[in-house]
Amino acid sequence: MYIHTIDHVGLIFTKNKSILHTRPKNTQEWSLPGGKLLEDETYIKALTRIVKEQLGVDLVSKSIQFFKTYVGQSYGQSGGIKIKLTCFKADLDGSIKSKTNQSRFLSFKDKDKSSMISQMVFDDLKQQGIIS
Repeated sequence: MYIHTIDHVGLIFTKNKSILHTRPKNTQEWSLPGGKLLEDETYIKALTRIVKEQLGVDLVSKSIQFFKTYVGQSYGQSGGIKIKLTCFKADLDGSIKSKTNQSRFLSFKDKDKSSMISQMVFDDLKQQGIIS
């Protein structure tokens, strides 16, 4: 079977033992803020661009740190499409002002409301004691 992998970048932003998630207003599933890289775009440039688009806020550039890369099934796609999600921890410079996406902090008990790949992140953050 041919497997196609789509390169994505994701933000890990935690507060009060919960992790920030977003979703377009017409969907039920929550995911980390993030998305696809544009051609020849670095992970950091993509993350900065996407966070600004989705959350209406900038990242604190000095706070950006690589966390981990995950590979999992793409939501709503056939079995041959996988997502490679490279995650970074970072702080936000200001308050969230999204007009297109809903955003909220999810705790570990909300894990089942998130995408399969986000659930992998939940497990790692729970194991490290970052969320509860």
